Amino acid sequence: LNNLKIIKEDFSGIHPATLHNYFTEDLIVWFTPAREFFSQSIKKGKIPFWNKYILSGAEFIAEPQVGYFNPIYFLSYFMFDPFTAHSIILIIFFFLCIFGSYKLSRSWGMDVYASLLVSLVYAFNPYMVVWFGYEHTIMNFAIIPFLFLAYDKCLKNANTLNKNLIISALLFGLIIISGHLQIGYYSIFLFSFYVLFKFIIDFKNNNIRKHLLSFIFIFVFGLTIGSISILLLFNV
Repeated sequence: LNNLKIIKEDFSGIHPATLHNYFTEDLIVWFTPAREFFSQSIKKGKIPFWNKYILSGAEFIAEPQVGYFNPIYFLSYFMFDPFTAHSIILIIFFFLCIFGSYKLSRSWGMDVYASLLVSLVYAFNPYMVVWFGYEHTIMNFAIIPFLFLAYDKCLKNANTLNKNLIISALLFGLIIISGHLQIGYYSIFLFSFYVLFKFIIDFKNNNIRKHLLSFIFIFVFGLTIGSISILLLFNV
């Protein structure tokens, strides 16, 4: 054994750095089987808290990447087979990205052509194109413009407690339950900076109390909605 050597010769002529197996992507090895298992479970009237098919078993519904509790996600996988549901979700939220960013642009005073350009850039930005097949990405992207739009309308309302404040809180919570908490954190940070920006712009109007109360309400009520995912994760 002292002179034992293991020799490997590569006759392919291909540099290892150029090799990539697309079938080892998370979309194939995790998300697709997870969608299949989730769809089969809820069609049987069961919430899949536990997945017996991974190693010796593992928590399933507490997995923070997949947006199981998004209503459209849940209904799609309940009504259709996993691949059809996946396509339906991508189509719905893709057009919501376009529509939401268009409406937000128009509310900011842009004309029709500028708003159309913004909506196309938003829907086809590089990050979206690369991660398009991952539903949590497009679900969160689609919600953000509507959250900004609802918050703007909330601030314009004379009453602190109004329907747009409720809608903002619901959308805030929907971001959290739409999957992948990392993207949820980024979205929350983005919204928080937007709130700060609106506060600075509106500071001269002495609306400090309304800004503060609105943000606290949205944050607390949104986290309460998102707790359906967060508490399961922390309980693992």
